[in-house]
Amino acid sequence: MPARHPTNDPVLPPVAGDTRAATKTPLLAALAAVYNYKKRAGGGGPAMKNGLFSIHIHMLDGVRGRDSGVTILRDGQLISGGSYFWSIGTYTAHDGTWKGQFSTSQHTEFPDPTVQPVFRNPVVNSGFSGTYTDDGAEVFGTTLAGSRSLSFHATLKRLADL
Repeated sequence: MPARHPTNDPVLPPVAGDTRAATKTPLLAALAAVYNYKKRAGGGGPAMKNGLFSIHIHMLDGVRGRDSGVTILRDGQLISGGSYFWSIGTYTAHDGTWKGQFSTSQHTEFPDPTVQPVFRNPVVNSGFSGTYTDDGAEVFGTTLAGSRSLSFHATLKRLADL
């Protein structure tokens, strides 16, 4: 029997960019994503488990700033928040590595008027990439704040499965 291309397999989601396969199997692609099928040609590996995580962020490159909070990761969606900021975004994960993007807004002013957020924009966008295990994850990323780019490092620790 000839080897099957992933786009012809009714169980696997279509390969990105192959609109022919995506139009034939949108329901199967959605089901595969929900059930974390990760057996594409050329590899596999554990999917990133949905969960509630603690997150600790530290700015890099000499910029003073840090934040902590909680993050929910569920089926490619990211929702995060803490005492002063909230974020929403998306991610993809495969075989121990993940990447994504999110937007962040400040929901509460700092109690000390002399303390200013590292980014002075009402909404900033960030991108990240990193690694994950069953217990947590680590990322390095960049936040675009106006004409400034700010680097950060974050660690996530699993608190609960979802």
